[in-house]
Amino acid sequence: MLLALPVATFFLLWSALAALGVGSKHAEIDRAIPSFLAAAAIWAAFLTLATEALSLVHGITQLGVALTWTAAVLATSFLAWRAAAYRRVGMAFQNWLSTQSSKGRLWPYAVAGGLVGALLVVAWVAPPNNNDSLLYHMSRVAHWEQNASLAHYPTAYNNQLWIQIWAEMTILHFKVLLGSDHASNLVQWFSMVGCLLGVGGTAKLLGARRAGAWLAVAFMFSLPLGILESTSTQTDYVAAFWLITIAYFVVLSRRRALTGLEWVGLTAALSVGVLTKATIYLYAFPLAAWFFLSQFFDGHRVHALVSGVGVGLSIVVLNLGYFVRDIITFGGPMGSAGWTQSRLAGNWPGQFLIGPLRQIMLNGATPSERVTQALVEAERSIERVLGVAKSPFKLTWAWNNEDFAGNPIHVLLIGVSLLAIIWLHRRARARQTSRVLLAYAAVSISAFLLFSWLSSFAENNVRFQVPAFALFAPLVGVAGDRSLSRRWAWSASAALAVFSVPWILFNQSRPLVSWRPRTRVNSIFLESRQRLLFANWPELQRPYVQAADLVRSASCKDIGLVIDSHDKEYLLWSVLGAPENGMRLEVLDPLSASSRYLDPTFKPCAIVCTICGTERTEWGGLPLADDFGSVKVYLRPDHSSNSKARAWGPISP
Repeated sequence: MLLALPVATFFLLWSALAALGVGSKHAEIDRAIPSFLAAAAIWAAFLTLATEALSLVHGITQLGVALTWTAAVLATSFLAWRAAAYRRVGMAFQNWLSTQSSKGRLWPYAVAGGLVGALLVVAWVAPPNNNDSLLYHMSRVAHWEQNASLAHYPTAYNNQLWIQIWAEMTILHFKVLLGSDHASNLVQWFSMVGCLLGVGGTAKLLGARRAGAWLAVAFMFSLPLGILESTSTQTDYVAAFWLITIAYFVVLSRRRALTGLEWVGLTAALSVGVLTKATIYLYAFPLAAWFFLSQFFDGHRVHALVSGVGVGLSIVVLNLGYFVRDIITFGGPMGSAGWTQSRLAGNWPGQFLIGPLRQIMLNGATPSERVTQALVEAERSIERVLGVAKSPFKLTWAWNNEDFAGNPIHVLLIGVSLLAIIWLHRRARARQTSRVLLAYAAVSISAFLLFSWLSSFAENNVRFQVPAFALFAPLVGVAGDRSLSRRWAWSASAALAVFSVPWILFNQSRPLVSWRPRTRVNSIFLESRQRLLFANWPELQRPYVQAADLVRSASCKDIGLVIDSHDKEYLLWSVLGAPENGMRLEVLDPLSASSRYLDPTFKPCAIVCTICGTERTEWGGLPLADDFGSVKVYLRPDHSSNSKARAWGPISP
């Protein structure tokens, strides 16, 4: 199974870094966590450089990607052999397992493994069916796979081109190697696992004992929005993983000097994070400032300067391909100036108060429409008092929807934890640790405020807060460790684990257990993969599948798409089986910025149109073959003779 190649590369690299001593300079720091985080960041940087190199020669094919990862496996195997990783890591794991087992400490790992494993099943069984997944996450992956390149292409939705690309590049590798999209959700799932390790490790660095570290992990895992997102192709958990990796190494640098490999891990995480999501620019800035200013004021000015230049060069190198393509197409490194401006908040100075308030209140929707509306009116009253004219504030109650689910319990726990840390500051066991803890708390608050001040508002922007929760999770663990007895800290972790169960079981569009009408489909084990694909838009399943059947029956391989930015393009790729079956799909009426990439030699034998009026009987010289309501199919006459759409019976609800 070719998918094993990148997985094996990561584990070999992880074991090699652990054997080489990443994290070994401080006796109380578990070596597995810093080596895991560094390995993930280096693996991600390699994937980025390899993809850009393959893209230049249109080499993103199964053969090209497989050879790339085969070379990586050989290289990391040699590195692991030279570091004696097989012996050292094996012995260390046996000793750890024996110690934990003898002390009865394995049960938290068993519980965590069961809960995380349940989400792994969901991520594997269910297809990508989130709105953004179908609009651009998976659509761009399909275009890249078809073109064997990351080069821009004609599109009806510019988000496919100008939004950061790292998570989708990883999905691309998995999809090309596997020949299907079954592993597409695993990027978020793996990021969740890495985030939990990073959160627990950071809590330890900040002074938490074992119970406190597990409380931080339980806090992060039980985040309703995080659970729902961890089985999708959204990118907020990926961003959270890179952010907590950055945070871990920054905090570690305040405990001792970083080793060379740890510094590489920090630099790679920051660079890949920038390539993953624009929110990282805001969330990571206070952490980077803390890192470099601390070095500067500690007297390591030359080192701080050299480190800053190194980080800057790394960001440029890993993001160069993405930046250049966007500059050529849109005139800016992250899209057009208008797009960038639309993502930033305005109405200063009222934004200083209203921005954070809005972000916090996004977690406040309730099942009571009356209470929710009262919260909305309260926010609007504050706006009027401040004289701030903002876009209308809305709250949507959708507790098991990954775009709207609020996290009120976790917001409350953060507030209580921050107060507890301040109150307990004088009772800190180690003054140096306490100073680092307070500095980390200040940096985390600054990161959230910066995000709240500068990012524009939308009612589904609560998902952008996942990285913020990752930053605050270690503080919750430390506060619980210092203010609660060990028994109560473990009880709190257990309560959070139980609290997470409804979101694991009843994801609205990917449920393990059906709970109609709160879930839109039956259990993922009972529904077909195609039915799950259309879970959020069941009305589109019949016309889209009928149109696909008609095109396939016509033995047509070159299909033109006439769609707009509201169409879930990946639905068409999926029902047609493209590009794995050799079909080529191209948007024929793209937005102006990408129209330069139209291929004049492309002559479709079929056109699938979702925006053609009832009066349109031909498109591009092709006559209308059939009208399925929300989608029409135009076929070249020499291909239409064999065409016949499948007769449909009732679709099971």
